[in-house]
Amino acid sequence: MYHSPEPKAVATADIISEMTGIPTSVMDELHELRIPTIQPTEEFIRRVGAYLEGFPDPEFEEWAQATERIVGCVRRITNEANGCSIAMVSHGRILTVLFSYLFKRRMTVKEWQSIKLPDLSVIDLEAWTVERGFFSNMNV
Repeated sequence: MYHSPEPKAVATADIISEMTGIPTSVMDELHELRIPTIQPTEEFIRRVGAYLEGFPDPEFEEWAQATERIVGCVRRITNEANGCSIAMVSHGRILTVLFSYLFKRRMTVKEWQSIKLPDLSVIDLEAWTVERGFFSNMNV
C-alpha cells in the first residue's frame, strides 16, 4: 500500500495496514494538489472548482504538472507491482486530476465534492477503467 506523506493519508494507511497486515510505503507524488492554504469556504470551493474545470489559478499547481505527477506515480507503482494488486491512499483533489486523465475530460466541482472522506475506488490499471467505488458509474 502506497500513501501520501501527508498526515491524513499516513493515518489512514496505518489503520488499514494494522487491520490487514499490508505493508505501507510513502510516495511523495501522492501528496495533495498544491494550492495555497485556504480554509474551506465558498471562495475556496469556487476556486478549486474553476481550476478543476479548466480555469488556471496562478496560485495552484499547474494542471499539466499535477497530471504528470499523479499519472507518472501510478504508472511507476503499477510497473513495480509486477501484476500484483496495489492500494494507494491519497487526496480528493489530486485524485480528481487522476480521474480527469482516466476519463479524458475535466471532472466538475460537484464530482470532486462527491468523494467522501474516506472513500474507495477500484481501478483496473491494465485497462485504466474504474471497476468499483466512487466514479465507477462514469466509465466511457
